[in-house]
Amino acid sequence: MKIANGKYEVLETPNVSAYITDVQRARWERWISALEQGVFEQTTQGYLKTTDNCYCVIGTGLELFKDELKGKWENVYANGWLFKIDGEDGDFITTAPCALAPLLLTDYSDLSSIDSIAFLFTVTVRRTYGRTSPNPRQLGLAALSDVGTSFAEVASIMRLATTTGYKLELQ
Repeated sequence: MKIANGKYEVLETPNVSAYITDVQRARWERWISALEQGVFEQTTQGYLKTTDNCYCVIGTGLELFKDELKGKWENVYANGWLFKIDGEDGDFITTAPCALAPLLLTDYSDLSSIDSIAFLFTVTVRRTYGRTSPNPRQLGLAALSDVGTSFAEVASIMRLATTTGYKLELQ
């Protein structure tokens, strides 16, 4: 599967279906559907949400689940917004993907690293342009969006990861 205008080839996605309940599966489906249907404008500027209401992929999840997270957007940058969660001791700024993990994954203790949790899961890719490297690299959902992977492509990857997983069979 080629993504980001053919710049990368997906070699493997995890299969997180064992880590999600029916309620969480419905949340994933809601998020995937919003990405597929073009509900959000995409940004690759490194902000969760820009001042002109464009989102990175993680920002779309935060917007969709804002009420469940008891969160709100706060404009603190010239061009972007931070996401704050109402905590017991007052508001706090969250590392956004970590805020989504409990809503979307039941048990993320088996994921390979804190980076996997922080980006919900990682995808193994190989660069297909310029000086290609034989060494694959890991990209989280946020990084996939930031390298130019469209929301529709990210949605396809998310759908694979939440159902069967994917592994490219090399000839």
